[in-house]
Amino acid sequence: MKVINLYGAPSAGKSTAMLGLTYHLKLMGLSAENTPEFFKEMIYENSSAETFGGQLYVLGEQNRRLARLKGKNDFTITDCPLPLIGYYTSQNYVGGFNEFLNNLYHTYDNVNYFIVRKHEFESEKRAHSQEQADTIEQALPAYLKQMGVECVVMESGEDLVERIVADMIERNVIAVEHLAKARHAETRLLAQKRGVK
Repeated sequence: MKVINLYGAPSAGKSTAMLGLTYHLKLMGLSAENTPEFFKEMIYENSSAETFGGQLYVLGEQNRRLARLKGKNDFTITDCPLPLIGYYTSQNYVGGFNEFLNNLYHTYDNVNYFIVRKHEFESEKRAHSQEQADTIEQALPAYLKQMGVECVVMESGEDLVERIVADMIERNVIAVEHLAKARHAETRLLAQKRGVK
């Protein structure tokens, strides 16, 4: 299972891209699901991570959402990659937390995209202001580099999903084997054009 991780600051369009990618890949007849951001659900419920035991609880739930799909899908798309939880966790939270998180992250076959916001900031249901989001967008790449997470950078836009899918095909993330076993004939034709019958 390849985990398609969508990074970016608040309001970059991670959740919209996650839903769009899931829809697009399913329309292609590929085996795909998504794992939405657990913390966003907590915001909707007016809960805090501390109520349930802190960031370890958030990490555990987000990982559960990924782990339950292993062996069941070819692709899982998430708007809350595990390293993103580490970025929002205080350095003095628990000794070794980021190392544990990084080890857990590397148990998955990860493909990473960093979305740069080029649209108006959406403030509804956000825990961060636009100014905070702008700061995060500047600081997050350095954190990811420190964690050994390499990303393809993509600007937001109406064609973002199509650009990500094209990149996934170009880089063989969506391999000819995936295309060849797709449920839809049109997608299987793509595999034939690339030399697989």
